[in-house]
Amino acid sequence: MWERLKLITGQIWDFIAPTVRMLLTAAGKAAVRSALAAVRVAASREELSGKEKFAFAFDLVQEDLRAQGLSLLTRHLNKIIELAYEKFASEQDQ
Repeated sequence: MWERLKLITGQIWDFIAPTVRMLLTAAGKAAVRSALAAVRVAASREELSGKEKFAFAFDLVQEDLRAQGLSLLTRHLNKIIELAYEKFASEQDQ
């Protein structure tokens, strides 16, 4: 609990607040859902390098957002995909 309080009141919050606000938008939420699925698909593509897997996941997420009539800046999509890969990797480590 103290860690959460420190996060909210400390410098870390100031650092991550813009990203959190973006994640809470309709496009952000849709991109998170899409990225979580896309990184699993990309990870299964053993013939691709790490950079190619990232690009593949990026394209899948961007395509999915477009189909929903949504869009995000490239830097936001990059962050979301990185976070999805972190979640995926932590699940694989367990």
